[in-house]
Amino acid sequence: MISKVALISNSFNPGVSDFFLSKLGVDNVVYFKNKNLTTDRKVRISSYTKKSAGDFFFIIDLFLSFYVLFICVKKSVKTVIFDNAHISNIPLAFLLKIFGKKLVFTIHDWIPHPGKNKIVTKLYNFCVKTILSDEIIVFSEVSDFNSCPIIKQKLAGFIDISNNDDLLSKLNSGPLLFFGRFEPYKGIGNLLNIIPALRKLGITNKIIIAGSGFSEHINELSSFEGVEVINQFIEDEYLITLFSHASVSLLPYDSATQSGVTVLSYMFGVPVVAYNVGNLSEDIVVNKTGQLVKHLDHHQFAKSCMDILNNHQFYIANSRNRFLSTHSEECSLLQFKKYISKF
Repeated sequence: MISKVALISNSFNPGVSDFFLSKLGVDNVVYFKNKNLTTDRKVRISSYTKKSAGDFFFIIDLFLSFYVLFICVKKSVKTVIFDNAHISNIPLAFLLKIFGKKLVFTIHDWIPHPGKNKIVTKLYNFCVKTILSDEIIVFSEVSDFNSCPIIKQKLAGFIDISNNDDLLSKLNSGPLLFFGRFEPYKGIGNLLNIIPALRKLGITNKIIIAGSGFSEHINELSSFEGVEVINQFIEDEYLITLFSHASVSLLPYDSATQSGVTVLSYMFGVPVVAYNVGNLSEDIVVNKTGQLVKHLDHHQFAKSCMDILNNHQFYIANSRNRFLSTHSEECSLLQFKKYISKF
């Protein structure tokens, strides 16, 4: 059997691994993955590195690049798709390019987020955009780029871990939830103004702020009555509990491309309120799956939460339908099959 396409996921970050796993089992595709990603023996190992920016195991990945090249040549692979960003993609891509393979890269963050990984991500994107890629897959609109074709896809492939039977029994008295790693660009500090605005409108719902990382605002946020800060890595079991009970998902971001938290919220039928920054408007359907608010308009942010709570069942149904029709595993698989059919 001749395989025309190889799909590689060198990252096993929970935020991106589902995109890869949802595409397994397609004929004429050779799969490569990080050692830690899946135990499926049909998927070959292409990396051991545990961090996308690299670690000691990167040396092993360099040698594995020759193994991946060998398999791609042996299987007559013509096109190689990198499913997510990872430092080990770069040396492998140079090898594959020398041997004439068409390279397709997936870039989740076209403009790197502020934070400790910004420089590394910027350098990675530069290599991909200007040297290595023959096509680039993105999940949000890109302008003023003509170096190679841009393929816009939907952020899909999320494994449905919700209990669908319980969605419509959600109460609008459930917590308002901020979920995600504590990074400066996610606007955790904006909650210092949003929370008083919520209380002023008479919204007494508990507010949960959950995620790992550091924020200088943790102590001050914890001092608010009715606010719980859970500053730790959130395991899947607890994540399910948080979203199953949440009434509204809060995204007070200062910048963004797309957001996996939005899709995760929709999975559990949780509508979203967000500042209208980056490309969030591409996936938040105003007056259906949530509300978009002018950046830093804290009063309107709180009022939007109230509007959703007053029409809660309507927003729950639309949010869940958005997940099923756009972001599910089935959607990802169909999107992948359609894309590779041209090769």
